[in-house]
Amino acid sequence: MPGRTVAGTALEYARALIPHLDHERFRCDQPWRGLMGRGCRTCGTETVILIADFQRSGDLPVFEAELKPHLKKARK
Repeated sequence: MPGRTVAGTALEYARALIPHLDHERFRCDQPWRGLMGRGCRTCGTETVILIADFQRSGDLPVFEAELKPHLKKARK
């Protein structure tokens, strides 16, 4: 079983994903439990956030702004 981190805000979720962007990743959503997440096969970790927490914080623009510069680097 991979190590699991539970983020409380969209910003925490984004920051937890950044170190794994250039690794082999997978979705680890569990909508029946109200969770969305990403896992890293390379490191054996999963990062999840409650969908309600992600929506409640209203931080989608912050989430996207935090990830955007790192996604460009990971694609190169």
